[in-house]
Amino acid sequence: QKADVKTWESKKQRCITSSGFQDRVNRKSKKINKFLDTLDSQLTYGYNNWSLIDESHVINIFETFRDSILKEDKKINDLKKIKPLEFFNNFLSEKRINNSTSTFVSERTISHHKCVLNRFQNFFKEQHIKDDFSVFNKDFETMFEKWCYEVKNYSSNTVPASISVLKVWLNHAAEKGLISTTDYTKYKSKSRDVDNIALTKEEVSRIYEIDIKELKSKSEIDSKSKIEETRDIFIIGCWTGLRLSDLNKINEKAIFNFENNSISIITEKTKTQVEIPLHNFVKEIYNKYNGNFPKLVSKDKSIAHLKELGRIAKIDEPIDIRETKSGIVEVKRYKKYQLIKNHTARRTFATNLYLSGAPIIN
Repeated sequence: QKADVKTWESKKQRCITSSGFQDRVNRKSKKINKFLDTLDSQLTYGYNNWSLIDESHVINIFETFRDSILKEDKKINDLKKIKPLEFFNNFLSEKRINNSTSTFVSERTISHHKCVLNRFQNFFKEQHIKDDFSVFNKDFETMFEKWCYEVKNYSSNTVPASISVLKVWLNHAAEKGLISTTDYTKYKSKSRDVDNIALTKEEVSRIYEIDIKELKSKSEIDSKSKIEETRDIFIIGCWTGLRLSDLNKINEKAIFNFENNSISIITEKTKTQVEIPLHNFVKEIYNKYNGNFPKLVSKDKSIAHLKELGRIAKIDEPIDIRETKSGIVEVKRYKKYQLIKNHTARRTFATNLYLSGAPIIN
């Protein structure tokens, strides 16, 4: 171990740290102090009478400790050779605990992180970015933003959503000593509000009352279509506010209590238990499927189903939406049914609850 002369305190036999020293110097001093503290505890643990300890025993303790330090140093040095994209991929492969819920990170979160990693892999490859932690300087965010907007034509929230995940990875890399700069902490990771729509109670009822069987008999809807199942799960979402991840597991997770007229479920994202009043539509759907709800079809198909249901229900008032692509804000006009998505159900629940006078919880 080598310490800078200016940091060494002879009386304490330890290094000192100071705001007047560079961060690099202070980090080195802390590392040396940790080494000396650990060595001290190894040599003195359990021994009150040093006259009984011979020289060979002390040497053996020291050499064992030294070898463990060398092994740890080798492990650290090997880790420092790893490239960012490889490190990020390994990070996603680890089983990790979500500190806010004290449970393992959900598959939903891991899937989102993998999608973001794929985006950065394409960015590094297409823009010939060096696969090294040194690239995460003050200019990196601008380069990535320019590529997202000008090359990929991504929406305005793609950049901050990706940066938010990247900062999680880089914080982990910093803990491992792989990145020394703190430039990445200044990257912007807050998304702007998106112009999502909400349906009125009357519009939800119109979708619920569509006679899908009759439309299938008239060949206006494909007889093999799962549009009815999509509709029923969407209606449950409109009257419970459950996320898509919870609706997909409603058979296994939800407890229906008809005496208390409520549904209880531990949510997938926050792992908290919520109790929601049962709407008559939800009861009817429960009875329709004998409590065994269908699984949702793929995301793309379910969104197509919902837009078609909105069209049939004549939810077609014009809606102006602000869209930001390639860094340019445009206002486009849509028919309302063209904007219905899976998340519309949750937003509809929250909006109608607010309009009914429910208190806002901060």
